[in-house]
Amino acid sequence: MDVKENKNKNDVQLFLSIFLINSIVGHSVLGIYFFTLQLTFLFVMSIFDILFYVVALMINKAGKIRLASFLFAFKIIQFSFTSTILMGLNINAHWVLLLALFMVALHLDFSQKQRIVLFISFPFLMNVQLIIPEIFPPPFYIERDLFLSFFYANVIIIPFSAGVLMAYFITDRKAESFEKDIAEYKQAANIDPLTKLNNRRYAESFIERLDGMSCLLGLMDVDSFKAVNDTYGHDIGDIVLIHVGEVLRETTRQTDLVCRWGGEEFLVGFPECSQEDGLKILESIRKGVEDRIIDTEKGQIKVTLTLGASIFSGGDVKETLEICDMLLYEGKRAGKNIVMSKFDDLK
Repeated sequence: MDVKENKNKNDVQLFLSIFLINSIVGHSVLGIYFFTLQLTFLFVMSIFDILFYVVALMINKAGKIRLASFLFAFKIIQFSFTSTILMGLNINAHWVLLLALFMVALHLDFSQKQRIVLFISFPFLMNVQLIIPEIFPPPFYIERDLFLSFFYANVIIIPFSAGVLMAYFITDRKAESFEKDIAEYKQAANIDPLTKLNNRRYAESFIERLDGMSCLLGLMDVDSFKAVNDTYGHDIGDIVLIHVGEVLRETTRQTDLVCRWGGEEFLVGFPECSQEDGLKILESIRKGVEDRIIDTEKGQIKVTLTLGASIFSGGDVKETLEICDMLLYEGKRAGKNIVMSKFDDLK
């Protein structure tokens, strides 16, 4: 189950818990009322209803949301039907069926068989409970009881109001969550999963946003990286790249571009930075990697970087990167572990 599905499940679970707790409180009040009227049978029924909703609440808490939802809706239908048959139409219990319909239609995820049971029983019981009290006198008929009239009216009004508020709360929370997810997805799309530096996609976007500003670009490559992989294995090679990434983070500024360009290549960019200052930073990077001792399960490892640097001041960045790449390989041929730069031909 992905993150979004899990959030939706939690929302329905919370929504159902509130309805079940409301039902427990409501039937507790109703049970006390029947007890004061000495209607023992109806009092015992209220106790049974409370226990039923408690069990449904425990099932819901255990994560069996669909089963708990079905039990809740079916219990509402049964309760409405039984109350009308026992006490007559005057108490308006038949309107409680609207609550079950509200749950079925808007919020609960039922299986096909459960839907069939609910949608068949709903109109059938609605009609039956309207007809039978007119034919057979209810055994516990109560004549226009003010308390029950208010009680059953609020049994519908309160959950409906709670439902609207919950729907607003859930929708608002989902909107915030959606915006947060989008931001996280965008960030993840721009991050190299190994080094946690920005990736090539982000670098290209960064350069596009320079909007005419000059930017000193430095392209660097881990020296003899293939030999590291061949000697120690790719897992150790990954550790080396992670350590290089750490040096880059420690040496550069927050406003700088720092990315894994691909493989063992890295790219840095220093907007509105002088040649002198940019070369000092690149030299700090080179020296930082050279001085770094990398502890691995196969012993200590030291690596070096070769860097090529040039200034990008607009136009096609590929030309500047080609110059950086050319300088990088000149540095490789010159013995590696060096910063090579060229600025004279650029404005």
